[in-house]
Amino acid sequence: MSFFIRKKDGGGGRPKLNNTDAKKRYVRPNRFENKRKFQNNNNQELNGLRETKKPKWNEEISSDSEDSELDERNDAQILLNEEEAETAQEKKIRLAKLYLEEIERKEREIAEDAEVDDVVSKQLQDDVLEAEGRLKKEVADILQADLPDITILRFPKHLKKSVTCLTISPDEEFIYSGCKDGHLIKWSVAEGKRVAVVKGLERLTKRKSKKGVVIESDGNSIHSSTITSIAITSDGKFLVTGDMDSKIVIWNPNTMKRIHIFGGHRKPIRGLVFRKNTHTLYSASDDKSVRIWSLDEMGYVETLFGHQDAVTSIDALSRERALSAGGRDGTLRVWKIVEESQLVYNSSARGSTDVVKLVNEENFVSASEDGSVSVWNVNRKKPLAVVETAHGICAESGQARWISSLASFTNTDLVASGSSDGFIRFWKCGERFKSLTEVFNVPCRGWVNSIEFSASGKFLVAGVGKEHRLGRWFQDKNAKNSVMIIPLSKK
Repeated sequence: MSFFIRKKDGGGGRPKLNNTDAKKRYVRPNRFENKRKFQNNNNQELNGLRETKKPKWNEEISSDSEDSELDERNDAQILLNEEEAETAQEKKIRLAKLYLEEIERKEREIAEDAEVDDVVSKQLQDDVLEAEGRLKKEVADILQADLPDITILRFPKHLKKSVTCLTISPDEEFIYSGCKDGHLIKWSVAEGKRVAVVKGLERLTKRKSKKGVVIESDGNSIHSSTITSIAITSDGKFLVTGDMDSKIVIWNPNTMKRIHIFGGHRKPIRGLVFRKNTHTLYSASDDKSVRIWSLDEMGYVETLFGHQDAVTSIDALSRERALSAGGRDGTLRVWKIVEESQLVYNSSARGSTDVVKLVNEENFVSASEDGSVSVWNVNRKKPLAVVETAHGICAESGQARWISSLASFTNTDLVASGSSDGFIRFWKCGERFKSLTEVFNVPCRGWVNSIEFSASGKFLVAGVGKEHRLGRWFQDKNAKNSVMIIPLSKK
């Protein structure tokens, strides 16, 4: 039998209802009608509670915008009246003035743009020349020394020895100076006073023995002899000093704490210089050698031989080269580190060539015991210009005054020299470095043992003493051991 066939007896089907049952059927209430009644009741209650009157939105309200529009219409009407009042000739003059003002404005904009372009172009040219090592800015004719603003940093009474060397921090905030008694002093440029002092030779003690008096270090001093040279890295991370005992000491310039000591030279250190923007150190010594050190690894790299006498001075810039002076061997040498070769220049000076300074990568200057200052080019074997007796003749000896210090304002035409004649002299390198002319000088009593330009050229620092940095010749008892800060400004 099929499952979809309904049984007649009503099993499983819906029961049939009669009329009476239909009347009694339950009717479900309409929920929507009840909700509507509830809402109507609530609305009536709310209307009863409302006592405030609704605002009439069609009322007129004045606004600021309408006031401003009215003012503009009034101004326009006034301007129109003024234009109607002016004559035709006045109108022409007014329009002509407006036209000229517009032309002037455009010309100013063009001139400003051209000036910016010139500045950018000049800077790019300077960058190219500096990279090639041929940059030479003309500043000697426009700079002057501000004599009333010179600052003199005095040494305390217990520091009785002459200043021998100095250097300036890269940020130009501090000066570091070395003395004959082994003292290392840190000075503040802004405050004009000592910040820190590392004592040297004064800390030594004496004891007697059968053979006489013996001087011993008490262990607290670092330099037990004259500090002969000093240098600082371009980033101001390391400060180094060299002394007569052939030691090279590395310092933290911020804390003035000793970091390391290099020993390797067999005779006194005469010069120290860092390659620009690196931690590579070049040292010159009386043992006739130039040594290269790496402060990143705190180690020795190599030794350069060639000079036949004491190496009295050394300098370097960005290139992997070093310039040195051979003292009485009569030669200057440019050491090409990578090529492992050297260029030799024969000096015409009578006596020892004590100081050399690079002006740029292609030109340098040298100063000698005979009082001469020479200008050189790396591609020429002979000097381009020589100034004899640059600091005059000594009245006592009748000889030219010994030039004890030399400085160059890097990548410019300005050079400075110091001696014992009572002046620091500033020189201008002429066109193509073929001449050297004095432009101005600054009075300074005593031996100018060290001078250096700040990186920006805002000032020059000089270390002054009663006697020469290498000995006790020609003492000036009226001089005072000091550090001079000479401000430089445009005329």
